Amino acid sequence: MDMTKQKTEQTNQSRLDLGGDGIILPRKLTVSTHRINGYNRLEKFLTGVEEIRIIAYVMSLDFIETYLEDLGIKKMTVIIGKEVSTARRRSMDPEFVMKLARWQKEGRLKVRIPSKGEMHEKAFLCWSGDGENWFKDVNGSANPTMKGSGGKGQSNRITVVKIKGDYQDDDYYKECMKQWDWYESKTVPFLSSLIELLPDTEEEWRPVVVRWLESDSDADLADTVEVRKIQQELGKGLHETSVQGNTIYQMSTDDYTSSSVDKVVEQLNKHGFGLEQVGNSIPAPISGLDLDAYTKSSMPMMTIVDDKVWIRVAGRNYCRTVDDLDPEGIDEALNSLEKYIASVSKAHRGDRRAKMALAEYLLAVMAAPFDHLYMAERRRKFTRLREGPRMTSYYGTAGNGKTYACRYALKMLTGLDIEALTSGDFTQAAVLNAARKGSIFPLVFDDLQKDRVREWGTWGKFYWDDGFVDRSLYPQLIITANDRIDSGGPLGRRVREIAMHATFSASEENSVLVEELLQTNTNIFPYFSKLMIERWVLAEERPYSHGDELSSSREVIEQLYKFSGRSKPDWWPRQPVEKIHDDNAYQWLDMINKNVCEIRVERDEIIAKFDDNCPSWEVGRYRKLLPSSMAAESTGTKVRIRNPTEFLDWIRAARDAYVSARLRWKTRLLLRKSFR
Repeated sequence: MDMTKQKTEQTNQSRLDLGGDGIILPRKLTVSTHRINGYNRLEKFLTGVEEIRIIAYVMSLDFIETYLEDLGIKKMTVIIGKEVSTARRRSMDPEFVMKLARWQKEGRLKVRIPSKGEMHEKAFLCWSGDGENWFKDVNGSANPTMKGSGGKGQSNRITVVKIKGDYQDDDYYKECMKQWDWYESKTVPFLSSLIELLPDTEEEWRPVVVRWLESDSDADLADTVEVRKIQQELGKGLHETSVQGNTIYQMSTDDYTSSSVDKVVEQLNKHGFGLEQVGNSIPAPISGLDLDAYTKSSMPMMTIVDDKVWIRVAGRNYCRTVDDLDPEGIDEALNSLEKYIASVSKAHRGDRRAKMALAEYLLAVMAAPFDHLYMAERRRKFTRLREGPRMTSYYGTAGNGKTYACRYALKMLTGLDIEALTSGDFTQAAVLNAARKGSIFPLVFDDLQKDRVREWGTWGKFYWDDGFVDRSLYPQLIITANDRIDSGGPLGRRVREIAMHATFSASEENSVLVEELLQTNTNIFPYFSKLMIERWVLAEERPYSHGDELSSSREVIEQLYKFSGRSKPDWWPRQPVEKIHDDNAYQWLDMINKNVCEIRVERDEIIAKFDDNCPSWEVGRYRKLLPSSMAAESTGTKVRIRNPTEFLDWIRAARDAYVSARLRWKTRLLLRKSFR
């Protein structure tokens, strides 16, 4: 027998165990095994590949160049499983690092490393090019190194699973994608901090790269607290000066070190400010506010000047606070807002729950410019507490109106047609840079991609915790996405997740309706901001609520309805929407009611039994939906809940989102059960 190569070809349905679980191999699938040596190198099995995703414990960075330039691979994602140490980073050639950066900027390359621990696997997921249609999984012991790929002194073995034809519908392919998603979720980008620091002109890259290679960590390149304070003070001062009708803002530098001042001047001059320190002050022209490189239209300057909210867009200042509370004007504004929220009724599952979700999202956007005041009050009351007001994630499947909700919310804030920031703008460096401009306008991102949502988990916990300085102006983060965050991760208690389950059909009628609503919009924010300023700026004592950051905003909405004499709809949330309609609780109630799982009560615990064909990973996912306080465990197709009282209270709270007539008698009987 030839031990160099063994091959089997599947022409019908058969079973192959690839790691413990049997996987059905479909037609047009081939499996072959190979010994990698000097005459049978790893690169041989990567020819004709257009896109590749690699998991490798170690990888010679030179091989990235080989694959992209010599093999002609057009797109590559690499997960390097072994930690890239500081020593290894310092040994890298600046010219080669610039190559890596260029490929990443071009979209040809992504390099990722584990967020913690190591990954020892070696796998190459390959997609065909040149008009062919196949997928190939190359896995085994071979690393993409000189020895590992067939060099002298090392022997390796690989298995190649190849699917020809419509591989996207194949179970093996789906499993590969599922596993890849898991690996990717446990990693973070490598070089991302460097790429964000690189100037637009490549000729200026080298000194930045050298400085990055020599630093002990990315933190060494981060701005100091003092630099952030200077930047924020300067941005605030410029905007206030422009509102007051002056053209030059004189910023005193007496309270700051010269090195920090020099750094700010250097950074802003790269944007075209043309600043120069004169004695102990910096004369700054307000024209700097309108530089495209400094302020995008999607994140205009917003500050509170003379007890009013002002925004600056395209060189003009707009006041977003009324002088007086006009009952007729408030009634008209509330009527427009209600029409928009009520339009959810035209969607599939556009029930009270959906209206409540949209109302909570719009309330979070209106409250966002005042979140820095909430944070200042929190720090005053609890000096050791670092967590800021929760950021907002408005999530749900495609077609649920998230993009239109972004547009509506931004027009509600500004009175203007402003587009949200994109997923590509949502990087750590870009967000933190925007947060230093001295503006309170929320950073609103629409349709965040899954990898961006995951990366948020690695740095988002520090956004308020470390980014907020004293009583500085600081913008809130608001996103929309198809995917949830990891509720068990660092963002779990730092993000307000609002689930939107309604979905709209792409009909002409719905499109016309939404366009009309966007055109008319609502003028509610100028009234809302007046009452919020009275509470958070003018009042002697601020209305801080530790349990609900939106508590004061809910009270303001109540005030506005009283001023107008209008009846308040029942879909306005009177407490955090996640407490009224916990999405995870709703999912469990729905599974029980639809008999997805069988519920058994055994003494002092509840056992949820799923179908025998339900894979263990899916049962594990259902268990993760349960709060940790329920002491749940999953084994095989069962989830054992050791705190049944809390579980029943939990799903009972979700009953409001369910029409009672839809509950089966078994479900109703379970909800009446008591363990007390």
